[in-house]
Amino acid sequence: MQKHMVIGLIFLVVLGLVIWRPAPPLAAEIPPEDFPPPLLTTCHAEVRWSYMANLRLGPGRNWAILRELVHNRQNIEMRVIGQDARREWVQVVLAPPYQDMAGWVWAQHLNLFGTCDALPMTDSQPVLALEDVPPPGPRAEFPAFLHGQALSANDRAWLLNPGMVYVRRETHTHQGEPDVQAHILLMDLQAPQLRVTPHVGAIPDLKNVRVSDTAAAAGAFAAINGDYYGGNYMPQGITVIDGEIVTAPQFRAAFALTPEREPFIGYFTQNWTWDGSVITANGQYIPLQLMNLPCHPLWLCVYSHHLGQLPLHYGGVRVLTNAHFTVLDIVQARSVDIPPGHFVFRGGDATGQWLLDNVQVGDQLQVSMRTEPDWRQFESAISGGPRLVVEGAFWQDCDPEQAEPLCEAFDQPYRDTHYFDSSIPRTGLGYSADGRRLMAVVVEGYEVQDSRGMIQQELAALFLEFGISEAMELDGGGSSTLWINGSLINDHGEEGERAVSNMLFFYWDEGRP
Repeated sequence: MQKHMVIGLIFLVVLGLVIWRPAPPLAAEIPPEDFPPPLLTTCHAEVRWSYMANLRLGPGRNWAILRELVHNRQNIEMRVIGQDARREWVQVVLAPPYQDMAGWVWAQHLNLFGTCDALPMTDSQPVLALEDVPPPGPRAEFPAFLHGQALSANDRAWLLNPGMVYVRRETHTHQGEPDVQAHILLMDLQAPQLRVTPHVGAIPDLKNVRVSDTAAAAGAFAAINGDYYGGNYMPQGITVIDGEIVTAPQFRAAFALTPEREPFIGYFTQNWTWDGSVITANGQYIPLQLMNLPCHPLWLCVYSHHLGQLPLHYGGVRVLTNAHFTVLDIVQARSVDIPPGHFVFRGGDATGQWLLDNVQVGDQLQVSMRTEPDWRQFESAISGGPRLVVEGAFWQDCDPEQAEPLCEAFDQPYRDTHYFDSSIPRTGLGYSADGRRLMAVVVEGYEVQDSRGMIQQELAALFLEFGISEAMELDGGGSSTLWINGSLINDHGEEGERAVSNMLFFYWDEGRP
């Protein structure tokens, strides 16, 4: 009996030792160095999609080729450690699994990303042994506007300046294949150094332009593509620049900022265009349709000094007024220059005859360019659509599950290829509930085989993950472009960067208090 009791006692002691484990140390007991700050301060590069780049011993085509670098399904990434005096070549060390050499690559074949604005000139001693490669710079903490933000295991983030952080997300399938590559720019709207403004590249030449060329020429720090464009490459929806309206709204989502930097995402009209009108001196009324876009022969449209000139091929009767809508001239069959602060009202067929019958030089016109909310409340505005996040939740435009679905002004063929479960490249813009955090996103796709794009709900989920309560899309597909500090960030497929109508610039002015 005693023998059995002893055996039982030993069994209980052993069982207790198996079950019991020492309590893990509290988080505060873990040395802080085990949790490095989340933000990188290094500069990185990858070979552009479908490009081949040569890693050379020195900065020039006369130097020996060390390795050919080709971007296919697996990115070839490198850390950038210097540049030549002409900023045409960058000195790099290859990332895993190619960490066996350093050299030089022609910058035109690369997308640079990260903290790349202070690269040293290293071409005086171009040949660098691996053991002499400088270590990565120190990591940084999130700035105040991002305190509390978490990153996923698929993210890497870089501090660009005190008010901008770039996040690069790369996910893979369960089989380990590349799945999605998304590029995220987070900005502090309260930072006085930050300026956000649309730019219409189609002015004055009425042709589309590339984001990279235009942003570089304007001295912007970063830029994304903007609105869908019309037949003359002007934006289709509302555009406001420096408090002046450039194009009329459609029933599509728009992003706007007040002079106090209060952000807005919503609609400036519930109809297909604004509530515009002209009343002549003799009391006759006519609706005013589009602004600075091609005009149907049955409509009356208005053109401003932003267009610079109303070309002859637009046809119709043209009424030139000053800023107070006093009629200065009435012409046909010739182009009309539009000085700053002036307007031209153009009518064709019946509307042109209406102008001839009811308007004379010297008349005072009553002109309404009404929107709701009033565009005059905003310093800048850019259109796109559709909305993605409304009051902190995913918003499905034209949701077929709703009894009366709300549908922005896109036709059904567009919805069939862009809405619901279509995975395509996308550009989006949103802000947090407190109005401080601004987020721009570009998702790669189409021919870029290391990213399938995203469906709308995935893009909305990405915004929500970063604390965004209101978000919308801009033009996507092949137009999706993110440019930061002198370099394209996303790939575009074999055709390269697409020319667009307008874009949104983000300036960082260090000199501003």
